[in-house]
Amino acid sequence: MDRDRACKRYSNKLDIALGYDKSNMAQLAKQIVFNENTAILTSITEYGTKYSQIISIVGANGRIIDVPFIWIKNLDGVVRLVTAIPQ
Repeated sequence: MDRDRACKRYSNKLDIALGYDKSNMAQLAKQIVFNENTAILTSITEYGTKYSQIISIVGANGRIIDVPFIWIKNLDGVVRLVTAIPQ
């Protein structure tokens, strides 16, 4: 499956499961925050340190879903979101 189709499929899952769409996406974004205290180091690469973190996302509809996120802390110390893993 190409990346655009995979992203749209995951986006549709969030829309249906949590009640998010483009109009309230800022509410979702505020919940996606890296926390080194709860993240699990998964690997160290030539680009930086990768982490996995489960974040409990509260939907616009009140439903709560635990979503795995992958992060990388680059060699410059900046943490960036790599992906969310749909369940």
